[in-house]
Amino acid sequence: MKKVFAAKTPIEAHFVRSLLEREAIAAEVHGEWLTGALGEIPLTPDNWPSVWILNDADEEKAIALVSDYERGEKKTG
Repeated sequence: MKKVFAAKTPIEAHFVRSLLEREAIAAEVHGEWLTGALGEIPLTPDNWPSVWILNDADEEKAIALVSDYERGEKKTG
């Protein structure tokens, strides 16, 4: 299992997970409930909601898809 994306909100994390799953990449969101602890714990990139792929062999494809998302590119076709 590998972390491929740190989101700023749980909604963004689930959106990216959905993007990966549409390309047959199994993924999970971790840490989505930590945002509810704002004020109690500092929210840093280390504990933002994150997206993890389940199969390490999908890492290259997942990183490419996440990079496209971060650049605002949409896949067509």
